[in-house]
Amino acid sequence: MVEDTRYRPLGEAETALPCLFLPLFQRASPLGFSIHVRTPDDPLRFTKTLRQIVAGIAPDAPVYDVQTLDDFAQAGLVQMRAAAQAAGAVSLLGVMLAVAGIFAAGAYRVARQKKEIAIRIAIGAEPRRVIRSFTARGLWIGITGACLGVMPAVWGVRLLRSSVPGVGAASFPLYLSAGGILALAAALAAFAAASRIARVQPADVLRAE
Repeated sequence: MVEDTRYRPLGEAETALPCLFLPLFQRASPLGFSIHVRTPDDPLRFTKTLRQIVAGIAPDAPVYDVQTLDDFAQAGLVQMRAAAQAAGAVSLLGVMLAVAGIFAAGAYRVARQKKEIAIRIAIGAEPRRVIRSFTARGLWIGITGACLGVMPAVWGVRLLRSSVPGVGAASFPLYLSAGGILALAAALAAFAAASRIARVQPADVLRAE
């Protein structure tokens, strides 16, 4: 009797099934088997010794595909790692598009208020204070949008965990960093647009309006 163990490749979901260990000579087709050896040092340094021991027991038995347990485990993760890298690339592209969209929307929103900015500066408001006010407003809008997006993000992670084995729960710092990036993009958009408008003479802006 042995404890439950994983039989299928890593990452694949499986249920506990009963198994039976048989001696080598009781197998229907004993064409080959694996030998697991624990060594005190680098396992590959003992390859020659292992071949000599096997040759002393069964001279006609070839020894091939010698590899460490770490290499074997890493080979089982190749497909999972490729899928994770592809998903990461798509996610990064999505974040970049989201940041670009927020930046463009924020800049457009401030640009539509250039008349208000020109009037404030014309009646004596300092350009720095006007820029700071619009930047703070953009940051507040970004923070509000990030907070509203937390619940859909949590729901999406739970859906991914239920459909893909091995996906861990996202930590709070991850949500915080993602929301911070989006809020920062909104603030930078407001700052850039307000700074560009504040450098223009108020009379020119009002005349154009």
